[in-house]
Amino acid sequence: MNKRYQLIKPIISDKIYETSSLIKGAKKCYNEVKSAKIGGAKTFTVRDIDSQQTYIFKIHNPYIPANQLTLGGGGVVSLPMGNVVPLNNVVQRGGDDDTESQINAVKDDLKKLEDRVTALEAKGTVSGPAGTSDPNTCCIM
Repeated sequence: MNKRYQLIKPIISDKIYETSSLIKGAKKCYNEVKSAKIGGAKTFTVRDIDSQQTYIFKIHNPYIPANQLTLGGGGVVSLPMGNVVPLNNVVQRGGDDDTESQINAVKDDLKKLEDRVTALEAKGTVSGPAGTSDPNTCCIM
């Protein structure tokens, strides 16, 4: 008799997998987590639809987003990615005043980043690529 399984963590899936064993259902759910590329997900949870039991599985090689570097000591460094904004930082507000204040906040953040790059250049840890005068490109030494 086949059982039905659904991925419920780190995302709640709308797909239900009908398989002959828990392991086969978990594998299908794992493939869904893997294809979703959820950064920082170290476990995933599968629910047996028929018995309502939940099973937690460990992800041995969790996905690391392209904008993060893992350091040897286990630390993580996040790098800025162009125009990509994490969803938890997006705030929907109405009115032109809010838009203007958001623009000013972004300009302040940009100024802080420029100051950090200038300080790193002064220390000699960051420099522009050889032969370029573009201030928007740099190399980390």
